[in-house]
Amino acid sequence: MAVGNEISTRVAELFWCLVSTIDGATTESEDRILVIGATNRPQEIDEAARRRFVKRLLIPLPEAIARRQIVLNLMSQQNSDLNAADVQLICDKTDGKSSTVRQSQKSFEF
Repeated sequence: MAVGNEISTRVAELFWCLVSTIDGATTESEDRILVIGATNRPQEIDEAARRRFVKRLLIPLPEAIARRQIVLNLMSQQNSDLNAADVQLICDKTDGKSSTVRQSQKSFEF
């Protein structure tokens, strides 16, 4: 089994463990339980799991001005000599992409 499939399987197991715990929780009628989840792969969420969430919000991919600000914020923490043209090139090449920052690896991926 590929690593990606193992991770997806583990996430699904954890989700169903959470759901069964919530389903079994005894609460007073005025008590509420709020569960918030986020994914960049909504198509991989099981339909039965999706039905458990009443509200769904789509957060669109960042537009050019937001991508520019992300690049500038990230690069302000680095010793970089990017000029305005370099930043614009990065913004142009990352259209339609989301960003991930891995602090442990000190890398920036698009």
